[in-house]
Amino acid sequence: MNIDSNAPIGHLFLWGLNVKAKHLAHIESLPDLKALVQSDEYASTPHRYVLGGGANTLFTTSYFDGMVMVVDTKGIELQKEDEKYSYWKIMAGEDWISLVEHMVCQNNLGGLENLAYIPGKVGSAPIQNIAAYGQSFENVCESVEVLELDTLQSFNLQCAECGFDYRSSIFKQRHMIKDRNFVIWSVTLKLAKPEFHKVETGYFSNYESLRSELAVKGVVKPTIQDIYNGVVSLRKNKLPDWTRVGTNGSLFMNPMVPGNKLRNLLTQFPRLQYYPTEKMQYVDASKLDIHDEKLYKIAAGHVFDELGWKGKRVGQVGTWKNHALVLCNYGTKNPTDILQVIRLMQDDFESATGIRLEPEINMIPS
Repeated sequence: MNIDSNAPIGHLFLWGLNVKAKHLAHIESLPDLKALVQSDEYASTPHRYVLGGGANTLFTTSYFDGMVMVVDTKGIELQKEDEKYSYWKIMAGEDWISLVEHMVCQNNLGGLENLAYIPGKVGSAPIQNIAAYGQSFENVCESVEVLELDTLQSFNLQCAECGFDYRSSIFKQRHMIKDRNFVIWSVTLKLAKPEFHKVETGYFSNYESLRSELAVKGVVKPTIQDIYNGVVSLRKNKLPDWTRVGTNGSLFMNPMVPGNKLRNLLTQFPRLQYYPTEKMQYVDASKLDIHDEKLYKIAAGHVFDELGWKGKRVGQVGTWKNHALVLCNYGTKNPTDILQVIRLMQDDFESATGIRLEPEINMIPS
């Protein structure tokens, strides 16, 4: 294992920026990690960041005065089976897109099909509790293996212990701390055997875009492979190609507001979408009574559409032509340019609604 100093790291996250780190190390095995934590560079650099695929990370300055630790561990292993499920241990450095394709299309195992074509590594999935089209990571998570860097001891957290919430987890809360002292080493997924696939229970029924996509393809009784193919098609058409355009995908979390606030927002934005906040259980808003004491999640993208942000550019940074929540880099190499537009969007949204949006991406300071 080598530790590089004053190392370029712009190629390790998706924005296409010129950024360097004081130290950079790639971890491919437990011996690599042991050697790293025993090194002089590690001991002298308390500011550290564990990086997966860089799909949800923005370094906000051109120099990161710390150590970037890239997890490149590999391995997919069947742990056990029961009547309904098979349980797979996946090392954190595995590619998420490849994993989903492997499990759904090659092994016919259910649970991951709605999470297709999300860039990043497996170890990042529990941090963000990644979610799409009614499915989230927590729905397939059996456990997460965490390795403490100070002691190199590992322990498993069962799904219920991970504090999963909307785009969040206990790992993300610690993830926002500069001096991280843990790394997600592996996850164990619980995937449904073919006779127990749950496509009929409405994984996609509340998503008009996916329902329409399947209808266009003539799919009446979808298999998990049909859903997988539909999600991949939608994401490719709806979102920018991150190999060509710098982006982290969806920029902000949809805010949650009390019912009385929602009523006020609907007077400003009558077509605003809103949902109850219980996990991913979306319902038809026209059939939903608004109660002042309850919380509702609103669609921030619709507000940005109304504010004229879809496809808007500020210099070489702007939102995607098809989605106002997706910020893109159209040529800058300076992280400050990205940060400036993020702040402008937050300010504009707050001026219109009184709500300060929270970034969904991890913004790493110097």
